[in-house]
Amino acid sequence: MLAAAIGFGLTMTGITTYELVSGRNLGGGRSTTAGDVFTGDGKSASGSGG
Repeated sequence: MLAAAIGFGLTMTGITTYELVSGRNLGGGRSTTAGDVFTGDGKSASGSGG
């Protein structure tokens, strides 16, 4: 469990570092993925239900 948490943390750190250096997030936007999680600016995928 601890190893998984450390692995997740390292992965998110790597992704955020890439986004900060490149100036874009992985989805092509201008904010970071981690920032979108905390501010709620991410797009929701739950619009397809009926």
